[in-house]
Amino acid sequence: MTAFFQGILGASSMALGALIAVAWQPGRKFLAAVMAFGSGTLMAAIALEIASSVYRSANVVVLVGGFLFGGVLFISLSKYIDEHGAFYVNPPLVVAMWWNTKFLNPMSWWTTLPIVR
Repeated sequence: MTAFFQGILGASSMALGALIAVAWQPGRKFLAAVMAFGSGTLMAAIALEIASSVYRSANVVVLVGGFLFGGVLFISLSKYIDEHGAFYVNPPLVVAMWWNTKFLNPMSWWTTLPIVR
């Protein structure tokens, strides 16, 4: 019975959020902050779950090494993808880049586009 009420409480948060969204339209910065907090919380929970199992089965050196390797891999892949044209898939970013550079040299943004292979 306790699980039933906890399920109802958890499911009611979606209905409550929908009612709040109908009555109040938050700004973009507020939405971005809430989404960043939620994604950070999810990533922290996953990392804590993984870290505790690795710490129990291995040692702290393996745990720290895994975090360092994962961070370096993430940054390296993100940089590689950005350098090979993924940045330009998002039209608002291209428009923002064009808007910021058009006053200096109207065609300077064109020369920064990578060659997609």
